[in-house]
Amino acid sequence: MTHYKANKHRGRHIIRMYSPKNQCAVKLESALEAAFARGLELDPNVKSYASQPETMSCDGQSYTPDFLVVYHSGRGKYIEVHQSSRVDGEYAQKLKKFSAYSVKTTGRPIELVTERHINLGCTRAYEQMLFIAADVIPDDLLLCDLPHSLTLGELVSWLAERDDAPLSLAYRLIIDAWYDTDLRNCLSSETILTANQKVRGGDSCSG
Repeated sequence: MTHYKANKHRGRHIIRMYSPKNQCAVKLESALEAAFARGLELDPNVKSYASQPETMSCDGQSYTPDFLVVYHSGRGKYIEVHQSSRVDGEYAQKLKKFSAYSVKTTGRPIELVTERHINLGCTRAYEQMLFIAADVIPDDLLLCDLPHSLTLGELVSWLAERDDAPLSLAYRLIIDAWYDTDLRNCLSSETILTANQKVRGGDSCSG
């Protein structure tokens, strides 16, 4: 039988990272986990995620997955982040066992992710974007006047007529989802941005 309990702390080195997607800080236990978490922030299919979500106990063994990822489709899965050089037969067998129990009891598999699955270049670029982004959107910026579809370079030029730090403000608008784009691809001046009508309230801006 498998039991689950909320996991608060496992006594390991903790990296705290603010998650715009979750609107809170998440605690991570390695640089590789931090890189994976930044990748989750970039994935438009991910609704939310939790780090070290719960501990599973089965047949005298305990195991805590690194992440629980929930998608907009309603589907969810557990993720184990591990260096590929440290994955041996015994480790793979344990993960397979707990994944089978997890599917049986929660319907959620456990998926192994290594450094080979993580785009470290883009996750570092996203971290830089978070660092550069403006803290808030200025009150005097009329959000309903934002152009509907344009490149990042064009948005920066448009904002330059209205703000002293147009790139920082453009990043904040993207992070706050005023514009949609696939952040799994590294941003450039040619990146296409499309106004998020749900965030902008549909047709309410035109009224």
